[in-house]
Amino acid sequence: MSKFAILRVQKLKSPKSVRASMKHAYREQDTPNADATRTPDNDLIGPQNVKQGMAAFEKALPEKIRKNAVQCIEYLVTSSPGAFENRDADQEAYLNEALRWIQERHGKDNVIAAIIHRDEKTPHLSAYVVPKDPDTGRLNCRRFLGGAKALNEMQTDFARVVGRPVGLERGIEGSKATHTKLKTYYGALERDAPEHKNLTPADLKPQVLKKGIFTSVVEDSEQVAKRISQTVQQHYEPAIQSATVARTATKQAKADRESLKQLQSRLEPLVKALRDIPTQYREKVIEGCVKLAQQLRQKLQDQAVEAQRERAKEIGRNRSRENSRGRGR
Repeated sequence: MSKFAILRVQKLKSPKSVRASMKHAYREQDTPNADATRTPDNDLIGPQNVKQGMAAFEKALPEKIRKNAVQCIEYLVTSSPGAFENRDADQEAYLNEALRWIQERHGKDNVIAAIIHRDEKTPHLSAYVVPKDPDTGRLNCRRFLGGAKALNEMQTDFARVVGRPVGLERGIEGSKATHTKLKTYYGALERDAPEHKNLTPADLKPQVLKKGIFTSVVEDSEQVAKRISQTVQQHYEPAIQSATVARTATKQAKADRESLKQLQSRLEPLVKALRDIPTQYREKVIEGCVKLAQQLRQKLQDQAVEAQRERAKEIGRNRSRENSRGRGR
């Protein structure tokens, strides 16, 4: 079974959304999918609670913030379930190297908080980053998470630098998997299916909204229906979220099948050529072809990452020259 390195990001556009996310990460709200007896085993890197985390966030923000700018990026680093079975040391190395990778990408001072969660089924890293442009000091999320190409290159670099050394693969390139909120995605994987909700006659009886000395205000039929609907929706919300993740997995499987068909089509000429090669040499030819393909793919990936870094350096040099000319005038 394939073992994948998983990197997901969520854009947070306001202090309110950052605080809400941190309350979950620091376990300062009810977290049903976490084992409270293991929460003390979590590693808090930097701030130790939401108050300290928000203080670090506010301190890292630039003075001027563009309207609708992404103020914080939340990274989730995990792996496919069971990927590190009986390999705790490799799992620790993977999560710590992932944090170092994020710090190198954004600058250590801009990674305001990080938590390694060990109180859920699959240990994982949550990291909060203020996406400041190193050249301008302004918020510039697009520089880091750009379009589809930039995200694809980021996933490739992460898998190569962080995942490969511990035996994890990159996910399928170009897949059309649906993105869900980090907490919804991970929490849905951890939850068990809820039991059926059974309504009782007492649930259907109008409830007293306001009790007075002589008269009381009770629910009308519309309010009763609304209350029952909300109760049922809240009860089945975990199952709905799990179904969302299941749909995502189904789409991924469909994309994988399509990729397999395309691969089989491309390999057909090679298969025909192999038929003419004696059996005793066929295996060695296949091994050589696979090795060559892997080397070529790795070379292309390395070249893409290196080109991206060179472009970033060249942009920095050009801006430095422009700034120097401006000061010379």
